[in-house]
Amino acid sequence: MARRDNIDRGYLAQLPPHRVCKEKFRASGILLPFGESSEAFDVPNPTFRQTTAGRVMDPADPLDGWESWDWREVLSTSTKLATDDLYGKLTAYLKQLLAKFHDGLRSRAYIFYLFNMDAASLPHHLPKDTFARIEVSNIVDVAYLGIGRTLDLLGTLLQPQSVNPHATMLTLFMNAVMDTVWKMQEHKQITIAETELAMQYMSMLTPKQMLSSNIGMLIHGHMVAMRDAEKYFDTYMQWNEVDVFPTLLQMAMKELNTITDKWPFRLKLLPHEDGAREEYRSLYSSSHLGFERYVEWSRTT
Repeated sequence: MARRDNIDRGYLAQLPPHRVCKEKFRASGILLPFGESSEAFDVPNPTFRQTTAGRVMDPADPLDGWESWDWREVLSTSTKLATDDLYGKLTAYLKQLLAKFHDGLRSRAYIFYLFNMDAASLPHHLPKDTFARIEVSNIVDVAYLGIGRTLDLLGTLLQPQSVNPHATMLTLFMNAVMDTVWKMQEHKQITIAETELAMQYMSMLTPKQMLSSNIGMLIHGHMVAMRDAEKYFDTYMQWNEVDVFPTLLQMAMKELNTITDKWPFRLKLLPHEDGAREEYRSLYSSSHLGFERYVEWSRTT
């Protein structure tokens, strides 16, 4: 069953029209512009949900599966008159993206290899020292393979420095910051500075809204999001002893990311800067916390 409280807390941060769009998607499981007929879609995707009954599980949201995109780019996609059709915007965005990719297929030769197996088994089926780029998503989180095991298993597939000094493995840490906050037992410790900064961003709220219990929970969540993510992430990496990886695993963190932003979903603008309110609202109406951290790695040999 879907986690009802998790759904409600997610809806709390979203604009009312977006809640309607999400509810419609959870009921049908079909990505279409709002109001468009779904009559032709009469066979459920067996990889998406196991039965034809019930609602879509809340983690199975297509808005959550594209970690490297710019959320604001989706929101700015035109859907003509339906300006608040969130999934209509996503549909249009994906059509443009897929069309661009399809056009690129004509310009060069591509070979796709599909493996239906655990990522830990890939080194037994792929040649070493071969790939210029490897993206592993968030399997580096402790709930999955973890940092050390991921680099140890898949790092050997990356091209060595002597062949390609730009060869990079891209990893995503989705839970590192909050895992560290909880482990340090600081999840309830919110500083005055964090509170003041959160209130500056939320200056669009009326006093009546702030006094309501739901908004109170929302404000608390936003205060937590004002934490010093860099501090907690650095602590997390120290706990995992990444400083020994260059010697132990022949893999090292790149000082500067060359593929993607280190913190793609962090607020970039201060409350007084132009566009800060729009940036703030777009982030917190999404499923992102702003703590998602991309780390790029290269081989040392």
